[in-house]
Amino acid sequence: MLSKRIIAVLLAVQTSLALLVVVAPPVDAQDAGAACFYVNRANAAFARGRWDEAMADYDTALTFDPRNAAIYNHRGQTWMAQGHPNLAIADFNQAIDLDPALAEAWNNRGAAHYRKGKTEAAIADFDRAILINPRYAMAYANRGMAKLKRGRDDEARRDFDLCLELDRSLKPRLERLLAKIDGQAIVKR
Repeated sequence: MLSKRIIAVLLAVQTSLALLVVVAPPVDAQDAGAACFYVNRANAAFARGRWDEAMADYDTALTFDPRNAAIYNHRGQTWMAQGHPNLAIADFNQAIDLDPALAEAWNNRGAAHYRKGKTEAAIADFDRAILINPRYAMAYANRGMAKLKRGRDDEARRDFDLCLELDRSLKPRLERLLAKIDGQAIVKR
């Protein structure tokens, strides 16, 4: 029911003008539970590459919890997986507006900027993700890739090294980039 989701509040302004402010009420436990159900189902669909199902369930989850930054972040990742960085950026922006401390949204928005060829904007977002969470290995890897693309090889190398200090499992993903910096050829086994 729409009236349950949105409360319209009229505020009188000193000049006797009225301003309409739309406020989302707090999410009750039942709505939070429903949102969680749809997010879990969407995440499972995303993992199977079923983008339309994932998108529909994220949309439904947002009807129950419209102020949940993580849901916008997940939906943005789904837009990215479908090759729609502009739509993804819109969702990442919404996630950041709702929760500026959500490092994943900054990192993901940076990845969308990178995909669009906006490497400086990407680096700025990766910087912010790292500022929020200095142990966020993937943000270092992403920033390193953007710096490498800008020809800032030494800085990229430092980011890749920091990434690997935090998460050695990312080494196979970074091998080719490290070899490019080091001027080595990659030998296929």
